[in-house]
Amino acid sequence: SESHSALLTYADPKAMNYVSLSGRAGLVDDRAKIAELWSDYAKIWFPEGQDDPNLVLLRFDAETAEFWEAPNAVVRGVSYLKSLVTGDTPNIGTVGKAEMRH
Repeated sequence: SESHSALLTYADPKAMNYVSLSGRAGLVDDRAKIAELWSDYAKIWFPEGQDDPNLVLLRFDAETAEFWEAPNAVVRGVSYLKSLVTGDTPNIGTVGKAEMRH
């Protein structure tokens, strides 16, 4: 099937954790896999069942990932105040990147 550039993001704002995945995505019409993944919850969205013509799978192949993990609000606040006094860069947390191509 044809694939296109795509971006997936996940956020946990309460914990200040974020992940961004870049890669390729495309539609997959695999009825056996749909049957394997099917649940009663899915029937809410696809009332015609597993054979619903609007039901397909989305395949995402990640190529790169980036993540951000920020310290809690108190630590951030102290870090920002310290940077105002000292001129140092505040601690914004951990940032990383990974290549995931295979």
